[in-house]
Amino acid sequence: MTDALEIIASVEQPTMASTWTEYLCLHRTSGKWCVDIRGYELIGKASDYEDEEGKLNLPDQIDGREVVGIDQDGYVTVNNLVLHSDSYPVYEFDTFDENEFDDLFRPEYAEWRRAETKQRILHATRRNCS
Repeated sequence: MTDALEIIASVEQPTMASTWTEYLCLHRTSGKWCVDIRGYELIGKASDYEDEEGKLNLPDQIDGREVVGIDQDGYVTVNNLVLHSDSYPVYEFDTFDENEFDDLFRPEYAEWRRAETKQRILHATRRNCS
């Protein structure tokens, strides 16, 4: 079971072909804290919601999920943060340890290792202790 997600930080990730936003999220799962990288769920092409004249008619919700918008590649995004990639690191802990966190997110995920980000994680875990 996963409790509500808290977005700790976000980073825009560009490539030659696309740009997207990733979110470093904190939540509780099975009694432990968990930090992972997520993105808003893509559920289809925006062009699927165009009328005969090419006018976009996006609904407020699709499959019970609030529509957030359209990403740069023309896909509809909904308000559901999902794991961005199975290959990304996931940090599970009882007590936050900066060194463990840094080791797990080194070197290719350095954008998440900022001091401000780690302070946000510490603050959120202390605020939400149960």
